[in-house]
Amino acid sequence: MKYITIALLAVLALVGGCGSDSGVTGKLGSSLTVGPLTITPTKLSDRPDIGVIDADVRFEPENGLFVAVRMRWENTGDAPVTDFPTAQIVNADGLVYEATTLCDPEPSLMFDMVNFAIPPGAAKEGWLTFDIAGTPAKLIIYVSGDSPDEPESATWEL
Repeated sequence: MKYITIALLAVLALVGGCGSDSGVTGKLGSSLTVGPLTITPTKLSDRPDIGVIDADVRFEPENGLFVAVRMRWENTGDAPVTDFPTAQIVNADGLVYEATTLCDPEPSLMFDMVNFAIPPGAAKEGWLTFDIAGTPAKLIIYVSGDSPDEPESATWEL
């Protein structure tokens, strides 16, 4: 099934980061380096046909609205990145929503979630889709750092 919400640890739901002040901030369109990845979210879409796969298959958002963010993830480090980053959208009321595994729009970054790898110097581009209520206000991406207990994060104002 294409639409399953990704379960995460409760610690990752904290908007301010994961126990450290290692987060960086920017606005939609700005490139931020998070661990070995330089991440650039370039577009926010809430078009009404997200989740419509064909005439017979339509996924409905449980929380009210599908929104998708187009991103570029570039590995600027020396080793392959093999842990799929955690992505969240925070709405205007401060509620946090995890990325879904809905692979629409295409190209979807979720297609590579299971066998995820970005070699040094390479990049991946595509969409991540979220099922949210209200108006999207922030995008947060967590990337595993040197210590799995303290992932690094970046936050973009949408």
